[in-house]
Amino acid sequence: MNTAMQSRGEIGDEVGAMKKWNVLVSANDGRAFYQNFHVIEAAPEAAFKWLMDNFPYPRIKPTVQLQQIEEMEPAELFLPGIVYKSGKAYFNK
Repeated sequence: MNTAMQSRGEIGDEVGAMKKWNVLVSANDGRAFYQNFHVIEAAPEAAFKWLMDNFPYPRIKPTVQLQQIEEMEPAELFLPGIVYKSGKAYFNK
């Protein structure tokens, strides 16, 4: 098997197909908020890891917590990465 293929989406000995994942996180930038990201990866754990490795706000990265992750659709023709991020939805207090 091609070693470049092995580095993406491995689960056991099988290479998983790329999918789009909706990743909901909570974080705090002085106020607590939720934010959605759409991430292309082969598995949900890989999608969250990719998001954390490339989180767009380094200052608040230590406060990020995964709230929910769900599969959206197949994405075989896409490379891994963040393809969408919502605005921040702040908690009411």
